Amino acid sequence: MRHTRRTGDETFLGYAVKSVPFTYPQTGAVRHVENFVAALGASSYTYSVATWSDSAQDWRGQNVRAFASFGGVPEVYPADTGTASAGARSACADRVLCLAVSHK
Repeated sequence: MRHTRRTGDETFLGYAVKSVPFTYPQTGAVRHVENFVAALGASSYTYSVATWSDSAQDWRGQNVRAFASFGGVPEVYPADTGTASAGARSACADRVLCLAVSHK
């Protein structure tokens, strides 16, 4: 079923289910990174970045950076708690406070 979305109406965001291996070129050491993705509903304009963890601090920081990249905050903020870490879920338990906390 196709949904029609208004511009600026909502953003979909969350961490990818699987982490991605990152290899340091100088040493060959491997470290896994988490992929954060945010997409605007109407245009599918996407922001994606790799972070070292999916902690609450990384979650809040990437929300702020995604909205800065989009040039604003959507009307609806549906946090993807299905793929968010436990820390991110608790940080965003109150949707109104979640963005306020992320600006500190």
